[in-house]
Amino acid sequence: MRHIARCFLVASALAVAATPSLACGGSTPCLLEDGRSYRVYVPETVADSPRAIMFAHGYGGNARGTMSSRALRGAADELGVLLIALQAPGRGWSLAHAPSNARDRDADTDEIAYVDAVVADVSTRFGVKAQDMVVSGFSLGGMVAWTIACHRGDAFAGYIPLSGVFWAPIPDRCTAPPASIIHIHGTTDKVVPLEGRPIGDAYQGDVGEVFEMYRQHGAFSPEDRVAHPSLTCDVARNATAQRLELCLFDGGHSYSKAHLKAAYQRLMDAE
Repeated sequence: MRHIARCFLVASALAVAATPSLACGGSTPCLLEDGRSYRVYVPETVADSPRAIMFAHGYGGNARGTMSSRALRGAADELGVLLIALQAPGRGWSLAHAPSNARDRDADTDEIAYVDAVVADVSTRFGVKAQDMVVSGFSLGGMVAWTIACHRGDAFAGYIPLSGVFWAPIPDRCTAPPASIIHIHGTTDKVVPLEGRPIGDAYQGDVGEVFEMYRQHGAFSPEDRVAHPSLTCDVARNATAQRLELCLFDGGHSYSKAHLKAAYQRLMDAE
């Protein structure tokens, strides 16, 4: 990971965000032209070249809840990165094959366009580009992270999906160049089991099938199994040193600051 050589107060480094026309943050949504929004938490100190974690909440959650998460804000504080909280248009994200639109094969389009708009807005307000952002999300938000990885690929610094892949049927292939992905999942998750489960007229994707698809997409070769504190990761890399990791922990449908931080640091080490 690039060490934070010099830290400075965010008030001076990101002063543009405090101007009346651009003011927004953790308590005030940043509004986009189409009426959608996001929120952003800026820690007291950030690296000289700002980085960010973009986080998609789970079903029934919201950006305000992301902002109030001690785990997420704590990770942002300790890593010295901005936390960008995405906001679904309703209780859930519009994704292909979801229960409410199981036959809509173009449902991903709106969310991909939304993330593109957030990236452009964050770049203007806070000076953070897509290549300096890691995309993460929990549960249904993990599905968002995988969807963005599949369609935007190496435009971002990497991806950390937590306990969510795609709705089935999973994509046959991805449309964007491969990227580094570290997926974290509990072995006893009953909400989103590793093999998936039916939800209404839809079915959650199988994590193993998703990894096999993406392994072929990025020409990743399995290397080893690595034990981290409370995580066991199957690691694969490709010719461009990108990494594809499936990391499992003994537990259910949850995530932790420690897991998110460790995954983020490994993504930075791979650069």
